[in-house]
Amino acid sequence: MEQTKVEKQRQREVEKLKNKEARSAKIIEDSKVRIEAKRSKGHFNVEKKADKFRSTNTMPTKCFGMCVDK
Repeated sequence: MEQTKVEKQRQREVEKLKNKEARSAKIIEDSKVRIEAKRSKGHFNVEKKADKFRSTNTMPTKCFGMCVDK
């Protein structure tokens, strides 16, 4: 009887740990998705500006993140 009680307690603890691990994994995945979306938005904005300069056939007066001046 006591053996089954210990086993049930162990199973509950293992289940708690698995749930905690799943929550952590979900939080990490959400953070990765948010970061990737932010990065994509920044890249989209740069492409939008570049298209504007290409269409007007002008050069930017200020570098917006991708050029290297020497």
